[in-house]
Amino acid sequence: MVTKIGLISGEILNLLDELKEPVHIKSVQCRIKAPADVVLMSLGWLVRENYVYLIPRATGVEIKLNGKH
Repeated sequence: MVTKIGLISGEILNLLDELKEPVHIKSVQCRIKAPADVVLMSLGWLVRENYVYLIPRATGVEIKLNGKH
């Protein structure tokens, strides 16, 4: 499971790098071909490691790539 979370985290980082703008969590879940729980665990790891941060919006939560990495 840890390996799967790492691989999906990499896919999420690549997606955010390509798009260059905040992305809604639901959009990430649709674009990444993995179970929703694995996508959410991967996002949690990315937030914890300060690779991305979450932006609360009226329509939900968006994810943005942290420019430090």
